[in-house]
Amino acid sequence: MHPQSGDTAAPTRVLVVDDDHARAELLQLWIDGFEGYEWVGHHPVRRGLKRLAADLRPDIVLLDLTLPEDEFSDPDHDCGRRCAIDLREALPEVRILIVTTNAAAQGPDVMKRTGAEGLLLDTSIRGTDRVQRVRDALDGIRNGFTLVDGKAADITALAARCGLEPRHLELLPWLFYGVSTKQIAERRHQAQRTTDSYRHQVLTSLRGGLNENFGNVTEAAIAFYRELGITPDDPR
Repeated sequence: MHPQSGDTAAPTRVLVVDDDHARAELLQLWIDGFEGYEWVGHHPVRRGLKRLAADLRPDIVLLDLTLPEDEFSDPDHDCGRRCAIDLREALPEVRILIVTTNAAAQGPDVMKRTGAEGLLLDTSIRGTDRVQRVRDALDGIRNGFTLVDGKAADITALAARCGLEPRHLELLPWLFYGVSTKQIAERRHQAQRTTDSYRHQVLTSLRGGLNENFGNVTEAAIAFYRELGITPDDPR
């Protein structure tokens, strides 16, 4: 992610890799309207993806799992997996959100095969609550979660119940792993007093939202993730 300074953060940059141009245009329309996000482009095939990603430097890539095969695909006919590999080679820190029409692909197998951080079913994009589902998924991926379709909405609901704001969610993975205020502030390019204030806010919010008198903020963060049944990536 891009460096943060105080309470101001650069927008999270999003690239869409999808041969469904109508879906890509719809995603562009929504992402352009999401506060804190910036649409940086659309690419429909594997050819040229690595170079484009290196040039555009997205933070998150929405990747169609079923891109058409071409001469660059591997013998296993798994173009989506090869695209994920290309993206990792160009940008090791990029976070990948798989988009697929195949409900059978939902689960740990596709996540393991592609190394993606999240998976979103196409039906979520076309459903009645589709805009919010996409926003929830992007927020979850940006905040360090590993997601399968629908889990991002759970995160948003629990955060709302606890009174957590996006700035608190961004801090939670650091707190889960017990990183000190000084280290967090240095890594996030944030004033130490601001980080310390956020830590206290998180602890107070989680004590109330989870109805438990946690002894410290790390205990509270662990309980938050335990409630969701997930483990965040180590942000360090």
